[in-house]
Amino acid sequence: MPSLTRVVRFFLAGGGSLALDLSLQAVLLQLLDLPVWLASGLSYQLALVVHFLVNDRWVFGQRRPSLRRLLEFQLTALTASLITYAVTNLLVYGPSAPLFAAGAGPYLAKIAGTAAATAWTFASSFFWIWRPRPAPAVAAGGAAPVASGASGASGAPAVTAVQATAPLRAPR
Repeated sequence: MPSLTRVVRFFLAGGGSLALDLSLQAVLLQLLDLPVWLASGLSYQLALVVHFLVNDRWVFGQRRPSLRRLLEFQLTALTASLITYAVTNLLVYGPSAPLFAAGAGPYLAKIAGTAAATAWTFASSFFWIWRPRPAPAVAAGGAAPVASGASGASGAPAVTAVQATAPLRAPR
């Protein structure tokens, strides 16, 4: 179960990402005079990369970002966009259209789609991208890891897989 601190940080990072996205979009639209289709796409992707870096370091405590996690985060964000789009349009054009097609309905549908996408992003982040990974049971070379100072069956110091595969050097 994720800690409350981590959950709060996750939602703060998401809110910060939204604020950054909107700010970057305003700069791209007003100062650089880019078209909306380009400004919104660029601002979203730039904010998404910053969002990933904040999540990776501040929320989940990783020392270094990894390409694998970045790609998984991008895939999660793409899926979240599709979820938002699908839920919004299902509510506006599907069987519930009389409730969502007019007035505030499309906005409420978008909020519902965003909530569904947020649940997806939360689950993907905590239980896939940044899930705790168990330490490898077997060290490189197939030997089981040995604690420092351990002895083998003969009483001689045990040799770890790293020591066994290290290049041999002549003593000086």
